[in-house]
Amino acid sequence: MVSILVLVLGTGVASAAQLELVTIDGSTERQIPARIRLRCADGQDIVPPGAVEVPVRDDRWFVTSGTVRLELPVGEIEIRVERGKEYIPVKERLTLGADGLTRHQISVRRWIDMQARGYLSGENHIHIAPTDLPAVLAAEDLNYGSSLYWWNGPKIPLSEGPEPVRTMSFGGITIPASVFDAEVEGDWGPAYLIGLQEPLPPDVDPSRPNLFYLIEGRRQGALLCYNSGWAVESLFDALAGYVEVVDVCNNLFYRHRFAPRKGYSNLLGVEGLTVHEETPRGMFQMNLDAYYRLLNCGLQIAAGADSAVGAKATPAGYNRAYVRRPAGASLGEFLDGWRQGRNFVTNGPMLFLTAGDAAPGDTLSAPGEGQTIEFRVQAISNEPLESLELIANGRVVATAQQGIGGREATLVHKLSVRESTWVAARCADREMLLSEEELERYRRPPGKPREEPCRLRFAHTSPIYATVAGSPVHVASSIEEARRILDAFERFAEKKCGDRYRQELRQHLEAARSRLR
Repeated sequence: MVSILVLVLGTGVASAAQLELVTIDGSTERQIPARIRLRCADGQDIVPPGAVEVPVRDDRWFVTSGTVRLELPVGEIEIRVERGKEYIPVKERLTLGADGLTRHQISVRRWIDMQARGYLSGENHIHIAPTDLPAVLAAEDLNYGSSLYWWNGPKIPLSEGPEPVRTMSFGGITIPASVFDAEVEGDWGPAYLIGLQEPLPPDVDPSRPNLFYLIEGRRQGALLCYNSGWAVESLFDALAGYVEVVDVCNNLFYRHRFAPRKGYSNLLGVEGLTVHEETPRGMFQMNLDAYYRLLNCGLQIAAGADSAVGAKATPAGYNRAYVRRPAGASLGEFLDGWRQGRNFVTNGPMLFLTAGDAAPGDTLSAPGEGQTIEFRVQAISNEPLESLELIANGRVVATAQQGIGGREATLVHKLSVRESTWVAARCADREMLLSEEELERYRRPPGKPREEPCRLRFAHTSPIYATVAGSPVHVASSIEEARRILDAFERFAEKKCGDRYRQELRQHLEAARSRLR
């Protein structure tokens, strides 16, 4: 499929060349929104006045859907065009002369159609006002949106009207988005409430644990998410029954870079927990270990994805969830499918897990003596795959050999299930779009929070659950870690929790311990 975008801008540059960029969908003949970067020979990025801008590190990208003609300096320009995860990024150079108008066509080719496969996309961490949100969502080919207007109190002006879900349009594309969503972030850790039916009160009390915001979110039917399983309060809230999604593909990873944060692996200072290497693989494993610990305690929690666009310089949906839902599903149906774990998350490759007719979010019941179950995994990417693995109760039980190094790999494994087990899949690839010199531009200079160049991209499914004789998953080593984390959280809460919340928090702590027992 070919996509075309037509641009018309004016810069008023002396000795300027006239350029018209044109993109068109080869099958439908309609214009499609996209994210564009135009870089002149002097390194300056040109952004048209009034365009919705999307920073990516120090790069200045913008969104457009219409016909644009622009003036640029005579000479060579670099053009980059991107549209979400299902289209191959375009990167090319063009030399402009001063003699007349140059018309140039950009082809953006779809390498996979996830909607045709029964999947729709969204994420849970977007700090963009409703005025700019439609352009940002449409340019990244997201099917659903959200706006975290409340971030430790109101931060983004609300558009008029009581409707919690707004139908937004840009470039001929219609996208439903929830606009009363909230992020609670502070000493207790970042949690997201997606799909709230009404705005939270404006008052904020730092001594109030996240749990009480999540309880309100449950009352309103919101999707209850945590940025990570290593967040200070996440394990406690999960054991209390108020966490439905934990982000495995989270905002430690941005477009072309990652944030080394090894100290995050043990924010409560629990003795004996792993401290991970400050590498892309190390930070990915840090996210995984914390998520697996929750699953190993018998909790059924979906894998999540967040990008923090609006707070971080990265595109919306760089990390995203693909949920099994038919085209035309409502936003509520999409969030409910995510809540049920009928999804995978990714910042690059696509990943599919099945066991017969079962898929992520489903539960298989086995008799007391257990049974053997065949699992099938397929990874597809537009870049070379580096790994494909099947995970059971936190352990790698099978690794693909065929297809690694190519763009498609398949893994089939018969697993003997003798105790209740969760089974998920993960894969990784290596993006080769940029040269080493180009990639180095994304390293953050000293004196600021570290960000380093990154080629790693990955995907992870939510689990399929296989229960034996109706028992929950029970991994002793993870439960022992969880007990020590709960003890450390209790010490933390005694210092941080306000008196008005203390008694109820203690009741939930006792319930969390009972669940572990």
